[in-house]
Amino acid sequence: MSAIVTAICIYMSFIFSAIVGTILAIQTLSDSTKYNYRYTVLKRLGVKDEKLYKTIRKQLYVLFGVSAIYPIIISFAIVYLLNRVYKSILPSPTFYLSCFGISILIFIIIYVIYFIATYFGFKRNIDKS
Repeated sequence: MSAIVTAICIYMSFIFSAIVGTILAIQTLSDSTKYNYRYTVLKRLGVKDEKLYKTIRKQLYVLFGVSAIYPIIISFAIVYLLNRVYKSILPSPTFYLSCFGISILIFIIIYVIYFIATYFGFKRNIDKS
């Protein structure tokens, strides 16, 4: 029973992480093409590419960072509640902390991949102009 619940939760977390990452990436990339003239104006005003890329990274850090806060809180709450439900069959009372750590690690890895892909796509869209 525990293995089934764990497999279902891991699968759902992967799907939700992929959906959120995809939505953020697509929205950000469409904004980069939609507001490309703003970056063109900044380049014409003399802003160096390195400074522009640093600004893009900061913008993406905020966008992806704020979006990650809610899933982390929800993940901890769910893992804690599952720990209370299955307390009698778990190996230790703090087992949920290792599950939480593993789930956050997987989430961060997926999120970093989406972040890097979005950053390079954003740079490519800006460099086209």
